[in-house]
Amino acid sequence: MVCRVQNLYKLTRRPRYQQLTRRNSSQLMDGFGKKSSPQMYDFVKPGVVSGHLHVPAYIEAPNYNSDAFKWSPRKKIDLKSGTELEKMRKSCQLARKIMNIGLEHVQVGVTTDEIDRIVHRAVIEHGAYPSALRYRGFPKSICTSVNNVVCHGIPDDRPLRNGDIVSVDITVYKDGYHGDCAETVAVGETDENGFKLIEVARECRDAAISICGPKVRFSMIGQIGRAHV
Repeated sequence: MVCRVQNLYKLTRRPRYQQLTRRNSSQLMDGFGKKSSPQMYDFVKPGVVSGHLHVPAYIEAPNYNSDAFKWSPRKKIDLKSGTELEKMRKSCQLARKIMNIGLEHVQVGVTTDEIDRIVHRAVIEHGAYPSALRYRGFPKSICTSVNNVVCHGIPDDRPLRNGDIVSVDITVYKDGYHGDCAETVAVGETDENGFKLIEVARECRDAAISICGPKVRFSMIGQIGRAHV
């Protein structure tokens, strides 16, 4: 769900990485090795991250919200059924509802920190816990990955700009189950390559979902997505 992004941020601070990324963002190569039009979006570096948002005591929180919690290796995958599946569905439906609220605010000039606050408030109002918060030390309630940030980016004070591509990852915890969803959208107007990236990624997701079912191996999800690309 959420990974530590500190190492990613350390990598993006290296001069050589920034040099390569700026060079790659100034011109793209199409499938035949020809130069294509410049990208519109900017190279993003870490901004100022505000502190944890408050979660009321009456909200049921996952066990990792406690300072005393100790992580241990997971030995098996539990099979769910009946009431368990119904609770999972409701958590996922709530996550989608909250996602729609968050995406309404993905606009030019809005910071990802503001979006995090809006989503956090909506999650609490629905009696749920924002799963990303404090998961292995993650400081915010959602993940927002802008442009060159691959995934699980930390919301900060950088205002979104026209041409940005942002992935919003929202997970809620309610009645003992997590519901997780993510979506990538363009901010304002982006270039053709940006829109193509979003479109193909969505097609891969839908193709992978279409084969999910009993006795289908998890590895097939990745294989279907790779084959589609």
